[in-house]
Amino acid sequence: MDLTLQEIEKLNELSTHVYKMVFFTRDFLIVPIILFFILWTLQKTKKNQPFELQKYYLKGYYYRLLMIPLFLLQHVVLYPWGVDAFNYFWASDQLIQLTKIKPSMAWYVLTHSVGTLQNFPFNFDLNEFYFKDNESFLVKITFIINLIIGNSFLGSSLIASLYAYIGTWKIYKVLNQSYPGHEKIFFITTVLLPSVAFWSSISAKEAYCIGAMGFIYYSLTRMYEHKEFTRKNLFIFIINAIILFYIKSYILIALLASYSLFIIIKFFSGIKSKVIKYVTLPISMMILVFGLLRLMDSFQGQLQKICT
Repeated sequence: MDLTLQEIEKLNELSTHVYKMVFFTRDFLIVPIILFFILWTLQKTKKNQPFELQKYYLKGYYYRLLMIPLFLLQHVVLYPWGVDAFNYFWASDQLIQLTKIKPSMAWYVLTHSVGTLQNFPFNFDLNEFYFKDNESFLVKITFIINLIIGNSFLGSSLIASLYAYIGTWKIYKVLNQSYPGHEKIFFITTVLLPSVAFWSSISAKEAYCIGAMGFIYYSLTRMYEHKEFTRKNLFIFIINAIILFYIKSYILIALLASYSLFIIIKFFSGIKSKVIKYVTLPISMMILVFGLLRLMDSFQGQLQKICT
C-alpha cells in the first residue's frame, strides 16, 4: 500500500497541511451557499419552537456567527503556526488529496483504528493527528463533512457551529420548560454565554462536545421527565453519546453521573417516609458509584481496543 515517489510528491503538492492555509477562493462560493441553507433551515424550523422563544431563535445564531471572525482573528494573529481547529482541517485535507491519488489508501486510513495506523509503516508524511485518539476521530468527521461540501475550513466550521448552537438551544428549551417565565435570563446565560459561543464557533472539539451535550441532555429529559421514550429520542441519545465518547469520554461520564444523581434525588424527594429514605438512599448512591466505576472501566477497555 506504499505510494510511489511521484504520488508522494503530488500528495505534498496538493495537501494544504503543507502550506498552512485555511482560506481559499472557493470559500466565496461554498460559504454563501452553506450559510443560505443554514439560515433557510433555521427560518423554517423557527415556527416549531415554543412561541415565547421564537424571537430569540435567529438572534442566538447571529450572535454565534459573530464569534467566527473573532475566533479566526485571534488565532490567526496569535497562533499563525496553527491550532487544533486548523490541524483538523489540514489533516482531513490530506486525506481528501490522498483519495484523489490512491482511494484504497485513504479508505484504509479512514476506517482503521489509531493503533492500526501506528503499526503501519507509511512511506509518506501522514499528519500526526491521525495517530492521536481524540484528534483522529475529529479528523475523520471533518473529512466526511469537507468531502461533501467541497473542502472548506469556513464551511465545515459553519456546520460544526450550527451543531453546537442547536445543542445549546436544546438546553435553553429544557430550562424554559422546567422554569417558565425566565426566557430572557436563560437566553443570556445559555445561548449568549461568551465563552461557550466563542469556543464552539469553529470546527473543533468544543463545538462537537457542546452540541452533543445539549442533544444528550434534551433527549434524556424527553425520555425521563416527559415519558417520551421513542425511537427518535433514543437514537438522538445514542448518536450523540457516541460522538461525545470518542471525543471526550470523561464529559459523557460526568454528564450521565449528574443526570443519574438528579433522577435519584427527584425519586427520593417524593418518598414521605424518612426511614425508607435513610435506608435506601445510601444504597442507591453506592449502586450509582459502583455503576459509574464499571462504566469507566468499560470505556477504558474500549479505548484500549481502539488503540491496539
